[in-house]
Amino acid sequence: MLRHSPPPQKSKKRLGAAAVELAIVLPVFMSLAFVSIETGHALKVSQALESAIRDGGRLATKDVDPSLLAGGITANQKVINDIKNMLRAEGYSTTNVAVSIVYADGPTVGQTFDLSLTSNQYKLMKITVSIPYSDVRMFPMSISQSSVLKSTLIASKGRASLNY
Repeated sequence: MLRHSPPPQKSKKRLGAAAVELAIVLPVFMSLAFVSIETGHALKVSQALESAIRDGGRLATKDVDPSLLAGGITANQKVINDIKNMLRAEGYSTTNVAVSIVYADGPTVGQTFDLSLTSNQYKLMKITVSIPYSDVRMFPMSISQSSVLKSTLIASKGRASLNY
């Protein structure tokens, strides 16, 4: 016949130890969990920026006929609108998104690059997209309040043609 022995009694000194240990470890664990989730979200937003700027840059490098642009907008406005629309489609607010298209080299570096000018053919342009992290963050932490996510692409205007 099996005898059931009562479980060993804990000493009265150890009764509250688990609660104290939990009170110490839980805030650290939760902080690490929130930071991990927020970092993963920041990487996701960063990839969305990279994707939008890559597609916008692809459009910017093409030879666009001004008569094909609807509503009388410029080629620069078309690229900027397309980048913002791609981010909006990903679910991000674009009210504070800043997009700039400037010269990447030469004496005009940093000045606005006009995509419609034929004299800019084969010149390097730099497209930069930035969005305040406060617009895309998941948790209302003030740690990342002033951070800005930024993505940059440098490309050449126009395509080279091969003459055989």
